[in-house]
Amino acid sequence: CVAVGECVQVCPVNAFKIGQKLSTNPPIPEKKRVDFAHNTEWGEDKWNVDHRINRENVVETGTSPCKTYCPAHISVQGYIKLASQGRYKEALELIKNENPFPAVCGRICPRKCESACTRGEIDEAVAVDEIKKFIAEQDLNTEHRYVPK
Repeated sequence: CVAVGECVQVCPVNAFKIGQKLSTNPPIPEKKRVDFAHNTEWGEDKWNVDHRINRENVVETGTSPCKTYCPAHISVQGYIKLASQGRYKEALELIKNENPFPAVCGRICPRKCESACTRGEIDEAVAVDEIKKFIAEQDLNTEHRYVPK
């Protein structure tokens, strides 16, 4: 080092100081620590005790964020509940009431419902699009095809 100060001006992390010459580059921001579900100790501070009566996660219209952000405005919680109970035909009927082409739309869906999913604040958003694609594939089988009335 011959104390020219060139290193001070170009240092990306502001590691050098020579006399009165300080780095003009902004410091690199620290990465924010993220707690994942598998390494989080769950306690009362991690959930809302009044989750059944709390309406923080419902938009002003009374509709859930996933349905609000869905371009087709499909009742996301409805078909997920039916699918979780193994009632795939009824889930398909619910989807097809709003969207006549779920097999196609499920492939090109921008997944806005997943980005709005409040479950993502706890661990990960529900894989809504994958569930919808699975249900829509049931419709491709001619035995189970549902045609809305």
